[in-house]
Amino acid sequence: MKIIKDQKIVDDTWQTVEDDIDLSNLPNDNIIVTLKTWKAAKEALVACGNNLGVKLSSGELISEIADDLSHFGLVALDFQPYKDGRHFSTARLLRERHNFKGEIRATGNVLRDQLLYMQRVGFDAFELGPNQDPEAALSAFHDLSTAYQPTADLQPPIYQRK
Repeated sequence: MKIIKDQKIVDDTWQTVEDDIDLSNLPNDNIIVTLKTWKAAKEALVACGNNLGVKLSSGELISEIADDLSHFGLVALDFQPYKDGRHFSTARLLRERHNFKGEIRATGNVLRDQLLYMQRVGFDAFELGPNQDPEAALSAFHDLSTAYQPTADLQPPIYQRK
């Protein structure tokens, strides 16, 4: 599958595993687990030696994994249709408060019109839906040339420019 990462279309190197997977049959590469699986099998997952990622749904808070962030190379934040923007704040908290340096990926209902805003608050990877053209979506990062608010991308807002 192709994703957008750092404003480029790349192959996805991560594999999402199901909640009911037998931990002795984990793939030998980068795996993304749900918060439920992480909580149930934290020690076994760390011991497996894989690169780990965790996926949070819209109702799950960053505080539930804040002490474990050092175990993750990726945090996937799953967007539900239209109504829930809490993960915009989650991404910014990950970057600014928790100093998370790994990949922050938007999954689920990722809309082209929100890509630039998602990037500004800390997202660096985007898993688009099956009916979205990644090539066409890349133009979203150039829709606006001026920022009015400070955000996690450290781009100075217009009032701080001379």
